[in-house]
This record gives sequence, C-alpha cells and structure tokens, in this order.
Amino acid sequence: YIDSGTAVCQKMGYDRYLNHGRPDNSYREIQESYAITMDDLSCDARGDTFLEKCSFKFTANCDHSEDVFLECITDEYMTVNHYGDDTTTGGLLLRNGATVCDDEFDDNAAMMICRKLGR
Repeated sequence: YIDSGTAVCQKMGYDRYLNHGRPDNSYREIQESYAITMDDLSCDARGDTFLEKCSFKFTANCDHSEDVFLECITDEYMTVNHYGDDTTTGGLLLRNGATVCDDEFDDNAAMMICRKLGR
C-alpha cells in the first residue's frame, strides 16, 4: 500500500514522505506566483508504487489555501573506508549512520543498495 505523499516523493527520487500538510503563511507570496495544476491526488490501491498509477485531475477547483506542504526523506546509505571516510569504491555499509547486518543479505540486496548509492 502506498499513499499520495510517498508516491510524489518517490517520483522526485526520495524513498518516502516524512510529513505533509498545508504550508504556513510564510509561503503565501511564492504560492501566488504558481498556478494550481493538480487536484484530487489519490493513491489508495494496493501495489501503487508509482505516481503514474495514482488518480488525479489536471484541473483544479481549489485555491492556494489548499496547497500541499510535503517533506520527503531518503534512507541514507553510504560506504566508509577503514578510516571512516565516505568512499565510492566500496567499504563498510552504513544506513542512517549505523552498520547493516549481513543476515540474508544477497546479490539482489547489494544491487538495490548500489542503485540507491547511484553506482
């Protein structure tokens, strides 16, 4: 199951959303400089992992008071060498600053992590 926030964040290259809601008044000036081009975004079917599988309308019957504030995050993977320095040539795998256990870690897991690392 995926929700609208996660679908949008994944489309932008993130793993999931951390928070969503309406923006505070500090965004008002910039909001007015943009058109509203998407409305009724819904991702409620099991297995929807891409925004293209969600439903939405290109016409909007709302105003900027209904704009969405979205905070996206990615799971931070990195490899470090024996000095603890970030390396692109391989090393100790970290996720969010902690090591990863090798139980059931296989070639498929390695390929997924390398893709996330952009390698």
